[in-house]
Amino acid sequence: MDGNWGTREMELIYGDKLVKEAVERIRKLDEKGKVQFITLYGSLVKSREGKLSDIDIAIYYDADARERFSFRVRAQGRLGGRFDIQIFQDLPTYVKKEIVSGGKVLFYKDYDFLFNVYLGTLREYSDFEKYLNTYYSYLEGVEIEEAR
Repeated sequence: MDGNWGTREMELIYGDKLVKEAVERIRKLDEKGKVQFITLYGSLVKSREGKLSDIDIAIYYDADARERFSFRVRAQGRLGGRFDIQIFQDLPTYVKKEIVSGGKVLFYKDYDFLFNVYLGTLREYSDFEKYLNTYYSYLEGVEIEEAR
C-alpha cells in the first residue's frame, strides 16, 4: 500500500488548511526523500485546542541525528511559530507512544515501514512502562515544598 500523501483522508479528517499546507511545505523541503511519515498529535487531535494552542507535528526523518536536527530547524523555520515540529525518533518514549496511540497519520511513504515503527514503539513503551510506574509510585510518597 503506497501512502502517497493520504491527501483525501487528510482532508476528510482535518479540513484545516494550515495542516494541509504544513504537510505540503514539509514534503517540498524533503529534497532527499528521507521523510518516511508525518503525524499530527497533541491538543488538536484531542479536540482540546484553544486560542493559544500550537499545532504538534512529528516527522520520521530517516537520517543521522545531525541531519535530523537540521531538517527540523528548517521545517520549523518554514512553518512558523504556530507549529511545533519534532522528529519522531528523537522524542521521549512516552510521547512517541502518545503519537502511536492517538495521533493521526497525515503522510506515509511505506505502510509496512510505518507499521513496524509503530509496533516497535509499542514494544519499547511496554519495556519502559514498568520503570515509569515505579517512578510514579515513588512520587506519591514525596511531599514537595513550594519555593518562597
